[in-house]
Amino acid sequence: MGDGQNVQDMTHAAFVVYLKNEVQRYGSQRAAAHAWGISQQYLCDVLRARRLPGPAILRAVGYELRQRYAPSGEGEKDGDAGG
Repeated sequence: MGDGQNVQDMTHAAFVVYLKNEVQRYGSQRAAAHAWGISQQYLCDVLRARRLPGPAILRAVGYELRQRYAPSGEGEKDGDAGG
């Protein structure tokens, strides 16, 4: 995509839905895969959750994978670290 519209973080499941919508814009998986420089089988595997989207797909639609850490509500609290 790369046109500035994709500005939100999303879960993996939401990204796959987004990716399916992007594929529809091309009319077929074959056309999208060709435009993105990846194999049709790889794209199919990503859309069916058999593989994770890699750099080529992410770059093609203007996204990147970022890992985040968030508090779990478990573990040591303030001053409980000992030592």
